[in-house]
Amino acid sequence: MSLPARKELAPARAGVLCSRPLMRKWAEPTILAIAAILVALHFAGLSRMSVWIDEVVSYACSVGPWLRFHVGETNIPPLYYLLANICLNIRDSEAFLRLPAAVAGALCVPAAYILAGDLGFSRPGRALVALLASLSPWLFLYSQEARSYSLLILFSLLSALAFLRIDRGKRWWFLGGIFLALGLWSQYVIVFVLAAFWAHALGFRREKKVLVGLSLATALALVLFAPWAVYTAGHPPHAVSIKKAWTGDLAAFVYGWFTYFFGFSLGPSIREMRTDGLAAVAREWPWLAVGAVAMVIPMLKIRSALREKGFIFILVCALAPPVIVLALSLFPGFNITCHPRYAAASGIFLVMAWLWLAMKFRARVVRWGLVALMLGLMGVSGFNFFFNRRYYKEDVRSAAGVLKVERKPGEPVYIASGNLGLALGYYWGNDFTPIDPWTDQDTIRLVGKRAWLIVAREWEVSPQPLKARLERDYRLLRDWDFPGVRLLLYERP
Repeated sequence: MSLPARKELAPARAGVLCSRPLMRKWAEPTILAIAAILVALHFAGLSRMSVWIDEVVSYACSVGPWLRFHVGETNIPPLYYLLANICLNIRDSEAFLRLPAAVAGALCVPAAYILAGDLGFSRPGRALVALLASLSPWLFLYSQEARSYSLLILFSLLSALAFLRIDRGKRWWFLGGIFLALGLWSQYVIVFVLAAFWAHALGFRREKKVLVGLSLATALALVLFAPWAVYTAGHPPHAVSIKKAWTGDLAAFVYGWFTYFFGFSLGPSIREMRTDGLAAVAREWPWLAVGAVAMVIPMLKIRSALREKGFIFILVCALAPPVIVLALSLFPGFNITCHPRYAAASGIFLVMAWLWLAMKFRARVVRWGLVALMLGLMGVSGFNFFFNRRYYKEDVRSAAGVLKVERKPGEPVYIASGNLGLALGYYWGNDFTPIDPWTDQDTIRLVGKRAWLIVAREWEVSPQPLKARLERDYRLLRDWDFPGVRLLLYERP
């Protein structure tokens, strides 16, 4: 059985967003205009926050002569490094390091708009998909981070578009193979999206054209990815010991995936769960309650939506990646952790599934009320991302600026985080003493008249033993409080 025509795919009354013809006429261009303004925010303040450990790795792998990037010892697929190398040769700055991520994040919005049309959303409905995607906390976060996750989301959307059209001719299985290959050259975890396509094809689209087309697209992607696979096999990365998930990590994954989507937290509370437990969640309870309401009410329409093939496809693509990540994180010896970023590709599909359900309510006040609620939650997330210091990345750049001006030669600098130390090396140099989980802080020799201590959010290494010694033998002379980072200067009495 072939994929039904668009009108059969559409959810009940999914296109009835405005009952008056004039309102329907202006709904789509008005919503798209707002979405275009929000897309511009993906480029706003690309150098606003410090780089952090993974971005330092991206810089180290990308900087160099034109088209001469380095893969280092990480063996992460190099497409982002190639694009960043081009940008850094135009201008060496944090903004240009993050520019490929911002461009990919912005392109996700029109890709989601086109995909929504193929799935059966009306013109105003797919404009709403574009609006929600443009305000998505997933895209804000990954569009301003020098990593390949926005590329992963983009190629997942484009691959899904090709998959829906794969029975229309060889052009679409060929494009699907290209998009999947580009996704593989960006992030290995796009195979979780490919698994979703196969699950949907075998479960709901068992036509010969679809299965043959998907087989050809998969084979083409693997052939195009083969050079990197051969290189990786010959240059294995250093062994990394990954602690398998425990109950708290699993709770953080589920909570993180939920909050990334609904937009009332962008990370710090997830980190704080390691030290504060449920108290970290309790601090978010107002947004947690509103997000739960926004999620639960549309679920009342899930039974009727499960009879619609367009919704089934969205749901499979939304749920398969996080389910696979969770399952593999529990598998002994498998080198993956239960982190929401590995399921980043599911974010926009989840938005589509939510809107599909919300638009099934006949009462306009319910439909628009739910949309307004979701936009409000995402708006709060966007405000936090740009203006709330609690949601900033650790501001190592400002701390390094103070050290350059205030530190005297020979004064020791202690930094209570290996991750933070890598970022400090990027901005300042390596003349410091890192304190990692294996450091016996009681054996650190305190010398000199003055000593510096850099403290990050206490989710990785607690500096309290060293801090207690400094407070006993020294007096606190100055204290700089930057987002996520405190710089303390001690002096002997």
